[in-house]
Amino acid sequence: VKLIEIDLTPWELGSASGTDQMAFGLAMAVELATQLAAFDLTAEEVFKRISFRFPIGTEFLTEIAKIRAFRSLLASVLGAYGLELPGEYFHIQACPAASSETVADPQVNLLRATTEAMTAIFAGCELISLPAYDHLYAAPNNLSMRIARNIHLVLREESNLGKVIDPAGGAYFVEHATDEMAEKAWLQFQSIEAKGGWSNANQSGELLDALAASQSKRDLAINRAKKVLLGTNMYPKGAEHLPNTIPAPTLKNSGNLAARLQALSESRKIEIQLPAATRAGAGFETLRRRMQAYEKGGGKASKVLLLAFGNPAMRSARVNFSRNLFAAAGFTCQDNQDADDLATSLQEVATETPGILVLCASDKDYASQSSELIEAVKANSPHTVIILAGKPEGWEAYREIGLHDCISAGMNRFEFLENMMNTLNIGKELRHEA
Repeated sequence: VKLIEIDLTPWELGSASGTDQMAFGLAMAVELATQLAAFDLTAEEVFKRISFRFPIGTEFLTEIAKIRAFRSLLASVLGAYGLELPGEYFHIQACPAASSETVADPQVNLLRATTEAMTAIFAGCELISLPAYDHLYAAPNNLSMRIARNIHLVLREESNLGKVIDPAGGAYFVEHATDEMAEKAWLQFQSIEAKGGWSNANQSGELLDALAASQSKRDLAINRAKKVLLGTNMYPKGAEHLPNTIPAPTLKNSGNLAARLQALSESRKIEIQLPAATRAGAGFETLRRRMQAYEKGGGKASKVLLLAFGNPAMRSARVNFSRNLFAAAGFTCQDNQDADDLATSLQEVATETPGILVLCASDKDYASQSSELIEAVKANSPHTVIILAGKPEGWEAYREIGLHDCISAGMNRFEFLENMMNTLNIGKELRHEA
């Protein structure tokens, strides 16, 4: 019977890497063995009652290596306590990494969960638990729970993944990553022990400071689309309505048991500081909700006109890039590629007055036509924000005649979109929404 669960999921939500998770799990287990020794419990009794709960991310091979490396490190810790047959002490349960789950285009969570479940199976986890794909914003229902259950059943009964022992064994990348991650995690674990154990290291604040730095790097990768969240920061569904997230359900305490647990907690109290927990796509979801609230209130500045001209291949590529970018914040995009000529498109600008107009063409076409187009748009629609798709040499000179900014690959998409919404006064009262 596993009476103790060491849950690493809050730390993954706080941007703990796979190496961090392994080191933290080992340090917590050793701390428990030390603390419970005061209750005359041996290390053997403690370790046999521990279950480790690991979040599994979407990086398939790396996540397999993480669990394999943790098993080897746990065996080393057990050996230090003189415990043999380490397999008797292993109980690793896996669940999808909550940081990569999304409210936008939630069906993609099904793909993520399937990949993560396969990863956990290949890594040799004893238990796999998949939530409903819509659990972030909806109470469990028959359909979503059935789909979650059927993912397990398909992998077990139709894919037969449980009938192969260590399917990743011998794969060069996995073996190399396993050794590398184990070495780094062991050094980090030793560093935590040198600080006096898990509680002391946690209370010093150093761990949380390191995780805050990791979270900033993760968020920047999301904002620049270096890390893709399908349906959120890349390729969002058009005209999708995002529901609000719901708080996690709380369990009601049962009287006598709760009193006993409280007494035990107070007798050997360990204060633990948890990191700030955020999902990777929460920022973009906030922008989408701001847009929804703005449009519900009758706002009209959310329309973006993609004005294409010149070289067909380049203008098409930049139209697609621009549409993908602005849709991530819920803007409604329309392009003129079906229009008869550019003059007709300019007339449409004057008639409909879009909040944003994006020029989409090749750098060569910009050099010959951008000045004339920007001046024409500003003359007929002075309040329209004009953007240039791409970053041609000398683009800053267009600012003097009314260009607002340019967009290009590698830019901070979230920062740009938030600035656009603030410039157009779209949902400013909601900008601090969690």
